[in-house]
Order: sequence, then structure tokens, then C-alpha cells
Amino acid sequence: MNILICNDDGIGAEGIQALASALARGHNVTVVAPESERSGSGHWTSLKSPIKVRQVKLIEGADCYALSGTPVDCVKFGISFIMREKVDLVLAGINHGRNLGTDVLYSGTVGAALEGLIMGYPAAAVSHGGSSDYDFDFAAEFIAKNAEKIRQMSGARCVININFPKGGCGQVMGVRLCPLGREKYQDWYRIYNEQNEEEGYILQSLPNVMRDNPEDCDIVLNALKFITITPIKLDMTDYDALRELEGKGQWTL
Repeated sequence: MNILICNDDGIGAEGIQALASALARGHNVTVVAPESERSGSGHWTSLKSPIKVRQVKLIEGADCYALSGTPVDCVKFGISFIMREKVDLVLAGINHGRNLGTDVLYSGTVGAALEGLIMGYPAAAVSHGGSSDYDFDFAAEFIAKNAEKIRQMSGARCVININFPKGGCGQVMGVRLCPLGREKYQDWYRIYNEQNEEEGYILQSLPNVMRDNPEDCDIVLNALKFITITPIKLDMTDYDALRELEGKGQWTL
């Protein structure tokens, strides 16, 4: 397959290098990633800012490029300008940290995969829970072994959101297909520079799982050490609410 790989942690991140190395052994791999970290960038696209690109030597057997823009820019630019062959699969990751439940609305990793889907290609977002001690080699080999299955599951109809639990492969309990959960965030701001408050404030945030999450959602199952897989679609319409609102009478003009 011809595979485009991107991320939001930056081209030097360990996760994307492990993924590209594993896939380059059996596929044609092109890596287009931000030159520095762009975590939490969602679907941010550089509309009025010029994009710079440089080719780098990073992964044996893969063409690698560092882009000055966002993860979404990497997908757009990679498909439209760099790749000459038909794209079979867009992969975003492996992200340093989970992208579960409500996280998908903020995630640059998921945003990049969604851009692949918007452009008409099968796409998946891959993330690894925790803040250290990642087992990227295990996660990368899992994706490499199941790349064709992931491509077929997406089929340019949905993004396949894959999350590996904290800990190494020895702790994984299995694989579960499941819906997204939901969580609030414990948000607060601290002074960026205690010596100079005029430099502004920086967001501090921790997820707070909502108590009414179903037991079969990705947040709960990932905490139980399952690899969680959730198909995500672009259509955000609430059809139940739409039908309910249609029965509320006429609008006043």
C-alpha cells in the first residue's frame, strides 16, 4: 500500500518514527509531519500563512518531510503536493497520549485523520495512553499487522480511532470495538512566567470522566487495558433532535 503518515507531536517524535519504521518494511511510506509539536490543534488549517517544507533523512525506506504547518496541513500538502502515487491509507500517530471520548474534538491527531477522510481516503488515528513508558514498538507492529484490515474498516466512510492502553504489551487484555465516551475537563490557568505576569497565562487541564459513561465505552475499556477501536464519522447531525424539532411548529419570520 501507499501510506501517508503524519502526527501532531512533531516529526522527531518517537511514536511516528516507530510507526513509519514498522510500515516501511512492507509498504510505500511517506511521512509528512509538523517540524515541531502541534498537540491540541484540532482541525486548524493554515489558510493565510505560507507553508514551508524540507525533506529530512529520518526513517530507512520512507520519504520524510518536515512541514511548518499543522497536522491537517500535513495531510493536505502531503496528498496534494508530495505523493505522486494513489494514496491507499492515511495514518495519524502514534500520538504520545490517549485520544479517547471528548478528546477527539481537540486532538490534532484525530483532526489529521479526519482530513484524510474529507479528502476521500481511508484513514485512522493511533494513540497510546500514558505520559511515559510507551510501548510504541508493540503498537506499531499491531498497526502494521492489521493495516489492510484498518483500511477496509475505514473505507473512506469513517476514521478508525485506535487507542492503546497505558503499559506495555504484557498488560493488554485484548481488542474491543466500542463507542466514544464523554468527559469534562478540570481546566485552570497559571501564570506563564511568575516573574512577569504580562507574558500571559497557560492552560492546565486534566480529564474528569463523567459518571454516567456506559461500561462499554472507549474511556472505560481503555482503562481496563483494552486496545479500543472506534469508528468516527463526519456527520455530527443529531437526528433524534432533528426529528423532535421538526414537530415543534413553524418558525416566525
